[in-house]
Amino acid sequence: MSGIFKIVIGLSAALMFGSAAAAQEVTIVLDTEPEQLEPCQSARSQVGKVIKQNVNETLTEINPTNGEVGPRLATSWEQLDERAWEFSLREDVTFHDGAPLDAEAVKYAIERTLDESLSCETRVKYFEGFDMEVEAVGEHTVR
Repeated sequence: MSGIFKIVIGLSAALMFGSAAAAQEVTIVLDTEPEQLEPCQSARSQVGKVIKQNVNETLTEINPTNGEVGPRLATSWEQLDERAWEFSLREDVTFHDGAPLDAEAVKYAIERTLDESLSCETRVKYFEGFDMEVEAVGEHTVR
């Protein structure tokens, strides 16, 4: 089955918009199979991009055509000062188990990525050398 794998939305860390999307099957064709579905190890390669955009969701994404940052799980964001950003999250998103996506879940995911006891290429590639604090400032707002 080289190059083709199936992901049933609702498994792993997949996020769904509303309950109508439950148990839909998605087929993704690649020239290679993913080695793993760990978000900490999906910072590079086309496989990592597919995992990050289909299994593990991001707050924003960069449009490859014009370089602009667009929404994914965050509906809006604002730079509060030189080092602080605040993100407003979509309110209609749930995890595979029905738990809502909220600021505490995003805080946990970011803190997990920054945890130096884990081998995490995402942390090394994007956050190495930065001190970062994450705060849930509302049910759907993270700073």
